[in-house]
Amino acid sequence: MIQSNLAKIKVLKNPGAIFASAIETDELEFSNHQLAQVVISTDAPIDEEDAKITASTTLTVCVTDGTTDTPIPFTLKDKSGNIEEVSESGKQITIGDSALYIIKIDADNLGKTGLKKIIIKTTAVTSCTINGSVIALLSSPRYSE
Repeated sequence: MIQSNLAKIKVLKNPGAIFASAIETDELEFSNHQLAQVVISTDAPIDEEDAKITASTTLTVCVTDGTTDTPIPFTLKDKSGNIEEVSESGKQITIGDSALYIIKIDADNLGKTGLKKIIIKTTAVTSCTINGSVIALLSSPRYSE
């Protein structure tokens, strides 16, 4: 389902073996939008014995001023439709096996810091060959760009 108030799409991490090192996405400017949905998708690799390859990484969302990153709470939905409110400490997720996660960030969760840029972070997965991408969908613009 495509939101009727979708305003901007931004690729934060291009497709590839992005999980082998820690991810820190490009900054996502949030000052003109009320809502961001960030999609993390992965492929479904198999090993020589046709077994699925999966790994775990910890996902966090931070508000940033370009120098200091402050973790914030967010809502996470997985490909099974499970929705979870995640605290500032983040959430361990499983990548591989065609994993799909949607992070929902509401501008109201950015706090009273006045900061309007966010970044997505994951921990490194040693020798990881799982491909993935990170794409942001900004919606509910406050004014026309």
